[in-house]
Amino acid sequence: MRNANAVVVDVEAHYTKTKREGGTIWEELHETIYGERQYGVTDLEGHRWSFSQHARDVNPESWGATVVSRNFEYVRRFLSVRLPGLTLTPH
Repeated sequence: MRNANAVVVDVEAHYTKTKREGGTIWEELHETIYGERQYGVTDLEGHRWSFSQHARDVNPESWGATVVSRNFEYVRRFLSVRLPGLTLTPH
């Protein structure tokens, strides 16, 4: 079994269509503590998919995350050297 995550434009509509078409939901649609609306479904081969949409900005410290670096440009340069072709943009 493998897991994959995908960001969609309208997670509510995606979820509704998946349920209507008989998808096997393993995680109901909900809002996470870090500000994403998401749900999980298992495909016909048994792989688990999570579909999400950004719902709101949440300060990482408010849900217990450890912020490693606030220096986006440093992280972008570090990763671009190791992963050529990767494009990162702040949100």
